[in-house]
Amino acid sequence: MKQFLNLMSLLNNELTVFNNKQLESKESDLAKRHNFKLDAESKIKSLDEEFKFTTELIPKLVNDIESILNKISAVQYRIKV
Repeated sequence: MKQFLNLMSLLNNELTVFNNKQLESKESDLAKRHNFKLDAESKIKSLDEEFKFTTELIPKLVNDIESILNKISAVQYRIKV
């Protein structure tokens, strides 16, 4: 009988990993971290698109500035990027 009680106590201790409150807490934490990851990925994608737009826009702006400077001045300007 004592062996049975010891075994039952041991099994009960091992089953504590399935504590609903702990599992729900860990599930909630996992969901929060997943949402944080998705938000971070979205921000990275947005920043990538903004960076790409900016790097494509800079040469056009430089050309526009050169053109305006050349129109208003007798000196030919060339801007290096």
